[in-house]
Amino acid sequence: MSAPQEQPLADLTVEQQDWLRYWKEARAAAEPFEKRAVEYHKAGVEFSKLLVTNLFVLNAGGLVAIPALTAFLGIGALPPADRGFVVGLAAAGFGSGLLFAALCALVTYKNYHTFVSGCELERNRALFDVNWLLKRNGRTLEESQKERDEIGTQLAAVEKKIGRTYVAGHVFGWLSIMAFTASSVWLATRLR
Repeated sequence: MSAPQEQPLADLTVEQQDWLRYWKEARAAAEPFEKRAVEYHKAGVEFSKLLVTNLFVLNAGGLVAIPALTAFLGIGALPPADRGFVVGLAAAGFGSGLLFAALCALVTYKNYHTFVSGCELERNRALFDVNWLLKRNGRTLEESQKERDEIGTQLAAVEKKIGRTYVAGHVFGWLSIMAFTASSVWLATRLR
């Protein structure tokens, strides 16, 4: 069985030529947004991996180092109540850092997922424009403008969510770093 041959454009009906032009225009309109969404998604995954790895390593390392630091620096000489307070507060700080790292990772994922949703809306708006220009949607100008405005409203909401998740990811990341720093300083000043 041989591969189907492409029909020469001259052999196509006017309607078939219109549909062929529609698909070419639709792909040309959608492709930049799809490529952008894929690239941002890849960047988000890589960023999340790097960020989470570093935040988790810092705080988990601090948590794991507590027994070694307490033995090395002679915390056993402290009264049991003081020893428990020093070690417990440091452990709580490193544990909080781990929690903030996890929240940072979650919010970062949500941010990039929301960005992909925004790219999909932009693609839909571009495809809508192509449909309207090629008169494929069967709507009046007023109906078309209303539908396009609805897509614009959805896109504005997505853009606000992107901004909120971007800020929240940074806040949780910085809180994780601050929890690590505070716990490290606490141990360093108490274990002398």
